[in-house]
Amino acid sequence: MNFLYQASVLMSDTCPQLSATYGKLAKAIGKKAVLRMEPAIKRTLCVRCGVLLNPATTADIHDFRHKQLCYVQVNCKLCGYSKRFYNSKNHQLWLDNPSSIIERIEFQAPSNS
Repeated sequence: MNFLYQASVLMSDTCPQLSATYGKLAKAIGKKAVLRMEPAIKRTLCVRCGVLLNPATTADIHDFRHKQLCYVQVNCKLCGYSKRFYNSKNHQLWLDNPSSIIERIEFQAPSNS
């Protein structure tokens, strides 16, 4: 998955269709292997077509600020899909939450006697 994501990053400027193919393939392999992508990486790929969302080349980014509501809207130039990421001060990702950790296992190097 890491190699396909890196290939998608490299091809996003020159050939967005190939970048979309690599992004979709990385998502499909992650589903088949039952692996989860890091949220920061997942947000850089388009949900619909899989292209890497680079500002000004493959995506348009708009920042909206209102009284109570603040969000960033990302529009994919390849397929036209738009997604909103809300900004709230007290929002915390589930992975950053201490209650998301079920068990912690620490490994020790074998000692040579």
